[in-house]
Amino acid sequence: MRQWLNIVLTLTLVIALSACSKTQPQQPIRHNRQEHKTDDNVLALIELNQRMAQEADRQLMHYAKAGYVQMENGCWIKGLTHNKQPLKEGETVQAHIRTYLLDNTLVEDRHTSLTCGKEQEIEAVADILSEMQHLTAVSIIAPWYKAYGTTGSTDIPPYTNIRVELQITE
Repeated sequence: MRQWLNIVLTLTLVIALSACSKTQPQQPIRHNRQEHKTDDNVLALIELNQRMAQEADRQLMHYAKAGYVQMENGCWIKGLTHNKQPLKEGETVQAHIRTYLLDNTLVEDRHTSLTCGKEQEIEAVADILSEMQHLTAVSIIAPWYKAYGTTGSTDIPPYTNIRVELQITE
């Protein structure tokens, strides 16, 4: 009987010791923390983009009221006449383009060939070109989304409204 008692005590001791072993600490789940951080960054960028777009729109509305007429495409224009035949689709003309920031800083002054109906320039210029005539000039206030958009260019920051002086020289 004593032998059975020793066996039972030994088994009890083995079971008790194996049941009380410490669990290993868990590794932290890093991807959840990273996803949360990424979501916060995306939300912050969206909010920043919205604020920049709203400020650009406020600036445009203030500037454009000085004798400009708003076109259906969202641009503001001054100097467009409709008494002659407009340029034909596919017609190539020589043009002088001067681009300004709305604080009158000149950022570009160049002569170039433009083909009516081809998007060789910013969207605002391409849209207006089809309504222009030979030897005419217009002043265009282009909202940021018709100019260089959210990316900008070398000399023009993102979300920047611009003024383009476009003259057809031939």
